Amino acid sequence: MAQLPGTKTRNPPLVSRLRTPFEEFVQNESFTGFLLLAAAAAALLWANSPAGSWYFALRDTQVNLSVAGWNVHSTLQHIINDGLMALFFFVVGLEIKRELLVGELNSLKQAALPVAAAVGGMVVPALIFTLFNYSTTTASGWAIPMATDIAFALGILAVVGGWRVPLSARIFLTSLAIIDDLGAVLIIALFYSNQIDLQKIALATVFCILLAVMNRIGIRSALVYGTVGFLVWLSLLGSGVHATIAGILVAAAIPVISRIDSEKFQQITEIKLRQFATATETTRTPLIDNDQEKAIHELRSTLNQVEPPMFRLQHSLHPWSIYFIMPAFAFFNAGIELKASSMSLTPLATGIFMGLVIGKPTGILLFSWLSIKLGWAMNPQLPLMQFIGLSFLAGIGFTMSLFIANLAFEDRALIDSSTTAIIAASLASACLGAVLLNRGKSASNDA
Repeated sequence: MAQLPGTKTRNPPLVSRLRTPFEEFVQNESFTGFLLLAAAAAALLWANSPAGSWYFALRDTQVNLSVAGWNVHSTLQHIINDGLMALFFFVVGLEIKRELLVGELNSLKQAALPVAAAVGGMVVPALIFTLFNYSTTTASGWAIPMATDIAFALGILAVVGGWRVPLSARIFLTSLAIIDDLGAVLIIALFYSNQIDLQKIALATVFCILLAVMNRIGIRSALVYGTVGFLVWLSLLGSGVHATIAGILVAAAIPVISRIDSEKFQQITEIKLRQFATATETTRTPLIDNDQEKAIHELRSTLNQVEPPMFRLQHSLHPWSIYFIMPAFAFFNAGIELKASSMSLTPLATGIFMGLVIGKPTGILLFSWLSIKLGWAMNPQLPLMQFIGLSFLAGIGFTMSLFIANLAFEDRALIDSSTTAIIAASLASACLGAVLLNRGKSASNDA
């Protein structure tokens, strides 16, 4: 339609607010970084205040749960680490599955560089840690510096976003961290399992097969999957395999196919919108009448049928994961009493710090360079200084590193020493990454 002289085109307000799934994910994860920082700081301050004994009493509060013959007796901290974190891993599993199917990792060409970078960022830190802790009682902590905390890393990147870091940098860091999470899950399953209870493993396997059958025959009810998923977690609890792995196993079984296809959805939607418009023209009240309400309910039902269960669960559970579970985990695991023993430069602390601050960026840069030189991956088209800055941000290992430290050690002193080193290394990596990203942007502007 021709535009009249002197008039301005007005974009619908709704359009300007629409974001892609990736942009929404990045924005949520960025805010979570600040929540995690606040939770960790609150825990540290409380633990080292005159009322510090109250913090440790809360953390070690005994919780008794009994469900269908299963009895769980544990501390509040372990309930969060073994229970709520299973839901966190479920959300992580859904995000990994989505990225592999329709996201930035759905083709070898797109995934090659972040996969190579993630592998390097896991291998080199583990080697550095082992170099300091070989043949010692702390050698089992080799996986602690391998993980990247996506929420903290994107939180720092959000601050740097004021300097207009390109979207490609966010995509690379997010993809790398997601692959990192997958690697951490595999490591936990393979190397941080205790004595295996074959009976419980067999029961969990039966429930996982049931989930696969439900997917195959077209069951789409989130409640049904949630019930069977809970039984998988309950079966793995005390099986020797860490119960949080249940989250990944259940996520893999969640359907990704809609009840109705896009064409049918469009046809039904157009019919219902016409019905709503007709009812609107004939109504004489400012309130919604019966015909309008019926059209709205039928539209809502159609929306539920076109949205795959995987996406629906991800959207509904992601806020719980980032606004409650992760901050709760940080609060109950970052609170340590800062004393000489927890801050001494032991091989354990040195291995974690050097692995995260030096090993992470070194591994990412080395394996990225090799993959590009060998023709396996495309050049990221980022200024070198910014790419180095992103590699340092990957050294922020907070959440997953703390989680692995609690699996690797039972001695409270070793866990406290690991926690101190993880926090110090994450802060150092965040500062170095932010400075290098800023310098990289300044250099590109000058050029």
